[in-house]
Amino acid sequence: MKYLFLLLAGFLMSSQIYSQNLKTKKKISRFTKEVYQIDKKSKMKNGFYYKISKTSKDTLVVGNYLNGRKTGLWTYYKMNGEKYIEYNYSSKTINALYGEAHKSDSTYIIRGNEFVLDKVDSPQIYLGFENEGQMNIATSIKLPINIMENNVTGRSIATFVVDEHGKMIDQKIELSLNKELDKKILDEIKKLEDNWIPAKKNGKAISSKIIFTLNVNNSSPNKQEANLKKELPYMWQAELAYSSVVRTRKVISRRRMSY
Repeated sequence: MKYLFLLLAGFLMSSQIYSQNLKTKKKISRFTKEVYQIDKKSKMKNGFYYKISKTSKDTLVVGNYLNGRKTGLWTYYKMNGEKYIEYNYSSKTINALYGEAHKSDSTYIIRGNEFVLDKVDSPQIYLGFENEGQMNIATSIKLPINIMENNVTGRSIATFVVDEHGKMIDQKIELSLNKELDKKILDEIKKLEDNWIPAKKNGKAISSKIIFTLNVNNSSPNKQEANLKKELPYMWQAELAYSSVVRTRKVISRRRMSY
């Protein structure tokens, strides 16, 4: 009994010392708020992490860090608060998938020297809350001013590959609307490169391709078109809309987005 008491006391003391070495920080973006802990000495993330929606206050991501790396079970949610993905970073395994997008049995996979639409065991998966990848791209891109000044509308199409190791490669523009916009799209796509689970066919990981379409309009986003293929894992869509541009001493613009 005495041994157990000493063991418990030692555990509580070490836990208290450990917690004293952590500092809670917050990071606020346009649509989300992140709350996490860092080690005061190493400055690396340690301890709990969660992300919430600033508008709905719903939880979007919950997990833990250990020495700057994600560890244990992480849960990603849909925008309505329902579960979306459960992934164990310690065992590198999917615990559970929720939603129609993950039930798709087809995606673009490599066959010889080209990508073809084919049935798979499971499609490629971006580890994030529902539509996080598309949202990050759409909310980070600032439309070039010459697009708005000249009332340019249309679409840009980019593609990228998630290889058998879950690494993003071969990002390219397939249809260009504006050269400056092309660079912005590719820069934002590359920021998503570390959060992928590769597609699988016949029990083996395989390279797959995603098609990203960005629609640019000078009016309210077309929700019907934006949502047309939202359940397809190989088709990402985002839409940016601008309403006015006034040039005086500075440029004032307004923009809406959907994804």
